[in-house]
Amino acid sequence: MYILDEPSIGLHPNDTSKLIKILQKLKEIGNTVIVVEHDEDIIKSADHLIDLGPYAGKNGGKIVFQGIPSKKVKSTKKSLTLKYLTKELSITNKEKSKISDNRIIIKNIQKNNIKNINISIPTDGLTLITGVSGSGKSTLLKSVVKPAIDLYLGNSFLENKSFDKILINDENFKELEFVNQKPIGRSSRSNPVTYIKAYDEIRNLFSQQPLAKTRNYKSGFFSFNVPGGRCEECQGEGEI
Repeated sequence: MYILDEPSIGLHPNDTSKLIKILQKLKEIGNTVIVVEHDEDIIKSADHLIDLGPYAGKNGGKIVFQGIPSKKVKSTKKSLTLKYLTKELSITNKEKSKISDNRIIIKNIQKNNIKNINISIPTDGLTLITGVSGSGKSTLLKSVVKPAIDLYLGNSFLENKSFDKILINDENFKELEFVNQKPIGRSSRSNPVTYIKAYDEIRNLFSQQPLAKTRNYKSGFFSFNVPGGRCEECQGEGEI
């Protein structure tokens, strides 16, 4: 038996079709394959579908459809998945795209498999960089676009640039926030407060209290990961 949790995450549709063939091959040679998925093509390729819902959290936890994905049955009225599969519901973009005249232009990019290309990214809009796996998307963003903008804003100095020049004709463009694919923390106890380092100040405050000073408790004693300074009932997880 194979159990896979969302194997299509991050895959291009071309790669998803290859994944479906692998899943079908596993089945054909006598294996049971159970997959958690949202991808439409993988759902349609299934022999049996179990759909949970109808919504999330306390409004979920019920089976709203069970059967062959392609068949319409009465119980689909509670299944959002089936409504989209059967085109009863669809996602439409009612707003027309507004393309700005301002641009981020990076010329003569050369990095790994990217050779001598120029890119022009409109500001004040949503630009998508796409392509098959391994085509250079992440390289372009992490190793070229981000460093180039940091250089333009004066946030860094590059000795070995992977481009010739960057031009930005938008005076309002003053700050860059980069959200990468790294997990929020190494521990299951990590949360937004620990991630932005705010809890460091809270631990420091705890360590400055009279009783903490009497017992010589340093700020590290109050970490979620340290026995004694945390709640031992939940072991720093925040819930039982």
